[in-house]
Amino acid sequence: MSMKAMLGAVITLILAVGGVALLTSAKSRPVVEPTPVSKDDMQLTNPFEGAAASKDAKVKVDETHFEFDRMGLGDSMSHEFVFTNTGTAPLLLAKGPMQCKCTMPTVSQEPIVPGQSAKITLTWKPEAASKDFQKTAVIWTNDADRPRVELSIHGAVAPDPAVLPGMFSVGNVRWSHESTAEVNMVSAMMKDLLITEVKTSDPELQVEFEPWTDKDFTAWVDPDMASPVAGYRIRLKLLPVNKNGPFRGLVTLKTNHKNGDVTIPIDGVRVGPILIQHTNYQQTKGELNLGRFKSDAGKELTVKAFLQPFGQDLQISGVECDPRHLKIAATLQKNTAFKGENRELYDLTIQVPPGVPKGGYPNMPVLRMKTNHPDAPELTLKLQMVVQ
Repeated sequence: MSMKAMLGAVITLILAVGGVALLTSAKSRPVVEPTPVSKDDMQLTNPFEGAAASKDAKVKVDETHFEFDRMGLGDSMSHEFVFTNTGTAPLLLAKGPMQCKCTMPTVSQEPIVPGQSAKITLTWKPEAASKDFQKTAVIWTNDADRPRVELSIHGAVAPDPAVLPGMFSVGNVRWSHESTAEVNMVSAMMKDLLITEVKTSDPELQVEFEPWTDKDFTAWVDPDMASPVAGYRIRLKLLPVNKNGPFRGLVTLKTNHKNGDVTIPIDGVRVGPILIQHTNYQQTKGELNLGRFKSDAGKELTVKAFLQPFGQDLQISGVECDPRHLKIAATLQKNTAFKGENRELYDLTIQVPPGVPKGGYPNMPVLRMKTNHPDAPELTLKLQMVVQ
């Protein structure tokens, strides 16, 4: 081989080796693109870890916590947190874990160039009232020295309008007597709150209302709620009715508030001429505790029913249970051995059939029985039970 040919081969080899070295160097320091992040998705881990992190991108956040103070249930409030890039390389952001779906940060998908800022919007949309809430949202960054920024918001959520106390509780009511109860409806957000219509679940319920006076506003004390700007005094009148036992009802107030109607439950016990007695019976609530029992065994419990004679033997008919699928029944038997002065005694037996669904029944079944008593045509019992 000539000297010229040998020199050409050496030069070619050096170029080839140099080319391999260059490719190897580039391969050992790859350019890693950040994982794309959807505006509606969040990343559980930082997508900028490892080679995607930058020593030259620097994140600065003016504040990481904000106080929303008090807000109404159903409202939505937002706050903007400012992220500034004080470094010399583009700053990347991604949405991280959130404590609940109510916290929704809007994250810029564009890189933040050095010297520029981006706003991260955190929106709180409460789904329930809370005297004190604090929620957090994590923002991932490609800043190698600060890869994680935690934002937090704090405040309180109150229903608006609010009803205090939350229900009409009339307690024990003589079936032949009229009874009353009172609540207040207040708003901390709407000064021109108006009640436009009142509806009740039963004809024996009557409702009156009147706006608060200056004296009512002055006397208001509740550290857990904002000061009302509007208020109403709501009065319930329960008319005499021939029913016996616990009762529930509803008062619905239609308003001009954006949150719509206000529903106020009613709870009480009508004490009629038929007096139920048993160690498991709570007279003030009209509740009979059947205790714990096996589903395949069912349950029977007999209580005493006292009443004054009314010219004929007491009878029950049309026994109904709510919910009906439980098929709970009742029978009544006069105790002829009882010799009371101007009183009669009956044995009332509650029968839960075998096969009743298992559970704790927090919403107690209600047993309603029609009677032939002229002053107590209906007898009602609420049943506590745990079926295993």
